[in-house]
Amino acid sequence: DVARTTQTTAAGYEALRLALQGMAMELPVAYSEITKIAAAAGQLGIQASGVENFTKTVAMLSATTNLSSEAAGNALARFKAFFSQASDPSLAVSEATFSNLASSILRVGINSIATESGIVNVATQISSMGKYAGLTANQVIGLSGALASVGVAPELSRGITTRLFTIMGDAVSESGLKLEKFAALSGMSADQFKKSWGTETFAGTFASLLKGLADVEKSGGDANAA
Repeated sequence: DVARTTQTTAAGYEALRLALQGMAMELPVAYSEITKIAAAAGQLGIQASGVENFTKTVAMLSATTNLSSEAAGNALARFKAFFSQASDPSLAVSEATFSNLASSILRVGINSIATESGIVNVATQISSMGKYAGLTANQVIGLSGALASVGVAPELSRGITTRLFTIMGDAVSESGLKLEKFAALSGMSADQFKKSWGTETFAGTFASLLKGLADVEKSGGDANAA
């Protein structure tokens, strides 16, 4: 199955077979499960040169979290599709940086009240809109951890994120009163808000917006109306 899905050369297949056997000796994961992950890599569009790293990362995630190998593999592949490019190469998701994304999932799982499967379930739902707004892969994982921690279901998270970021995107395009209101809540000028939209600085802007909404409520205002 691995040879069939990865379409690698005979020499490449032999090297991969030895690498997979080595993983089975190092990790608390059965060899049959490891080869299953490797076979899935090819089906998920992972290049032959990246199958080994993908397999090891997925196996480690499934061994150290409550994620199944299938869920972990699907998440890595989905994030690679959306976040393969970034101005900072270390923030891009590629075969070489799968371990960075896995570390983000593990770290957020440890430092929040959400499980890793809950984080990934939300993250796969909001990843496309997160990319649209300018969030990096690790920032999407962080936002997913926050949403999962307060009990927002994955499908509802997608709906909320899609609606909010679509309204923001329209406001930026129109450069009118809506943009000024978003900027005011974020404690910045309309021009500053507009420049951050769609870039890797937007996460800071979004955090400022959420703080602005919280301040409205603390001062006795209506955050929903704001």
